[in-house]
Amino acid sequence: MARTLELGNSANWDLVWTESFTGQVITPTFTNPIPEISVPVIFDKHVLAVGIQTDVPEGKQWFWGGYLYQKFQLGLIIGSNPNSDTISRRSLDVNTENLIIFPKYLPTYAVTIRLPKWFKDTTTQVTIWEYIGIDVDSVDAELSEIKQKIDDLTTYGNP
Repeated sequence: MARTLELGNSANWDLVWTESFTGQVITPTFTNPIPEISVPVIFDKHVLAVGIQTDVPEGKQWFWGGYLYQKFQLGLIIGSNPNSDTISRRSLDVNTENLIIFPKYLPTYAVTIRLPKWFKDTTTQVTIWEYIGIDVDSVDAELSEIKQKIDDLTTYGNP
């Protein structure tokens, strides 16, 4: 099963969300980490690019930028809140764009991001682009071809 994508064409990417985050300063010597980020977008494309940009303090080496969670609504209400569950978790690198390709299980989904707990004394910019270009799965193409052949057979000889 092959998937056809044109990832190198910048016209195929749409910036859908960006925001900066900083830990909450409690005292001059204590800062709370950045809480889990609920991205206020419902996605219907299954290819994203996620950027986690932050200043790495002098003397530190940060490579890991946290996790991105793909979430979907269960359709259940617990208490007064709609319930959701995580279907996929992807690791993110820091100071680069991360290509995320989700399987097409769901027509729409949401994402949350959990940054590392040590990202508390710095500002972190989170940016998400959605791939809007060609996204064709070979199974989809083969299925369309089979349907066309069936249609051809069922209409053969009928005026």
